[in-house]
Amino acid sequence: MASLSWRNPDPARVRRLASQSRRDSLSSPSLEEPFFPFPSQRRESMGSPLPPPLEHTSSELLERDLILAAELGQALLERNEELGAKLEERDREIELLKQQCYDMKLKQDSVDLEWSQHRVDLESDLGLARAQLEQWQNQDRERRRVEGEELKELSNHNQRLVEQLSEAVRVQHELMSELRTLREEFEERDMKNSIRTARIEGLQAENVLLLQRKSEAEKQMKSLQEENERLRSISEALREKVLEQQEREEEKERELLQGRADLFEQRSLNHSLQTRIRDRGEEVSFTEPGSFTPSIQSELEQAQRAAVSQEMWTQKVEETQRLENELQCQGAELESLRAAVQRLKQQADQTDKSSLEAELDRVRSERDSLSLQLFNTIQHKVALAQEVEDWQEDMRVVITQQVRVQSEDEREKERKASVKRKDRFQFNRRSFRGSGEGSEGGSKEGFFSSLFKQN
Repeated sequence: MASLSWRNPDPARVRRLASQSRRDSLSSPSLEEPFFPFPSQRRESMGSPLPPPLEHTSSELLERDLILAAELGQALLERNEELGAKLEERDREIELLKQQCYDMKLKQDSVDLEWSQHRVDLESDLGLARAQLEQWQNQDRERRRVEGEELKELSNHNQRLVEQLSEAVRVQHELMSELRTLREEFEERDMKNSIRTARIEGLQAENVLLLQRKSEAEKQMKSLQEENERLRSISEALREKVLEQQEREEEKERELLQGRADLFEQRSLNHSLQTRIRDRGEEVSFTEPGSFTPSIQSELEQAQRAAVSQEMWTQKVEETQRLENELQCQGAELESLRAAVQRLKQQADQTDKSSLEAELDRVRSERDSLSLQLFNTIQHKVALAQEVEDWQEDMRVVITQQVRVQSEDEREKERKASVKRKDRFQFNRRSFRGSGEGSEGGSKEGFFSSLFKQN
């Protein structure tokens, strides 16, 4: 009952009980023990040693005893009233506790009925749970057997994968060594290509220089061609002049031949005339001067004309000689010009054309060789780049396959582990729920049974 009353305590009742317990803890007066509810001064006076009894104080002592008895009776009455009030309060509390006990008993009956129904439900659930547990155990055994087989298969597959991985690692090492050698070869070829590039750049610079020289030579050749054209035009003009001069020379030669023939004829005529004149002079010296005949006069006139014509012919001969000298000078000059033109032609043909053609042939051959070297270098570089790309693609495929296989294995392991954890968690949760409900019902049932036993 005390335990029931203290489960739902009333604050006012708790305070009253506490004050009552404190008052009860004090020593209550009894008939055997003296109780003096008087002031401290009286207690001290009563506790102090009394003077020796005298005869004249007996009445005072009696009066004092009466007063003390009256005070004691008053105190006892007050104490009795206080105890009666406490007793009534205790009776009311007892009635209240009896009512609470009755209410708790009714509540306990309803709770017992509810828990009995709940217990029946729990027993049925427990039977179902046991059947389901048996089914789960069978499934678990079957799953463990299947998992064992799968684990064996996975171990075998893992062993094969390890072997494949070791083989892939070996192939990777071989490929890495091959890549290292290819990289070294590529670096060496790159260095050679850089050297070739430098040589190509130098050859290109030399080619540019040769092209400049070629352009300069072409310009020089063009100027020489222009000079040659000019000289050719001059030569043509000189040739025309020479032809004209030759024609005039031939004409003058013809005139000279004609003049020489005339001169010979005149000389012969003059010689005959001179002989005749000399003969006639000898004859005249023997005759008179006035006796000349007209034939002699005519012969003299002819002789004078012949002398005049001889002077003219002499002048013509001198003119012819002068023209011949001029013609010889012009011929010599023409020959020198022809020799100069021929020499220029030979020099232009031999030096410029041959040197330019040789230079152009050399430049063309160097350009072709450089183009061929550059093309071979580019082809080799492209082939190396293609080999590196193929190797990188093969390595990427191998690594991708390995990573995919490993990721699939890890995902499969994680999936199986998660399924196991999920099944184990569901089983533990259901078992914990059943055991918790059973323990809770048992504890409540034990609590109420102990409560009724106390009642």
